[in-house]
Amino acid sequence: MKAEELFEAAKEAGAVPKSAKLQSSFQFGVAADELASLVLEETKTATASVYELYEKDEPLPE
Repeated sequence: MKAEELFEAAKEAGAVPKSAKLQSSFQFGVAADELASLVLEETKTATASVYELYEKDEPLPE
């Protein structure tokens, strides 16, 4: 599934406002299609990163 298709599916599912516009996209994980499906099913609701990979002055996500 392409990013645009996933974004449109999320809008149709009500997970994203219909007026939203896709600004950027990225692949997460090795099985991107499987993970994207889990997001749409609301099974996957969060993503994490590794603290040690952030630079000293880089802001951390909130």
